[in-house]
Amino acid sequence: MKKAGKLVTGLLGLAMAAVTILPCAASTVYTHDIEIPAHMVWTKIYGAERSQKNKEVKARCNSVEPPKANWDTFTKIRCRVVNGMKEPITEKKEYVLEEGKGYVSMELLNGYLDVYSVSFQFRGNSESAAIANVSYWGW
Repeated sequence: MKKAGKLVTGLLGLAMAAVTILPCAASTVYTHDIEIPAHMVWTKIYGAERSQKNKEVKARCNSVEPPKANWDTFTKIRCRVVNGMKEPITEKKEYVLEEGKGYVSMELLNGYLDVYSVSFQFRGNSESAAIANVSYWGW
């Protein structure tokens, strides 16, 4: 009887550990509400882990709107992927993300294919400040 109790306790502990760890390992998509500064200034850096299996990373704009306005005419923001010195590490220096559209693929330069994490930055598509909801992942 004691062995059965220990077995059940061990299995419960293992199940609890799996439930705790698996969501962390599976959560590769990051989603944030971000404040985009005026005058097309880049935001702070948002990091994402990578598996190193793919040459590309992805980002999308779920929504974008002015911080204080009665009408919303904003539909686009810009995104770039940078290294620690804030230099672009993708084929293009920046990408346009359209509100509500799918993910935009950004191919990493050859020297950065083996990095374990990447850094995303965002900025407006005009001189105005904005609030945006973005999703991104390092694959």
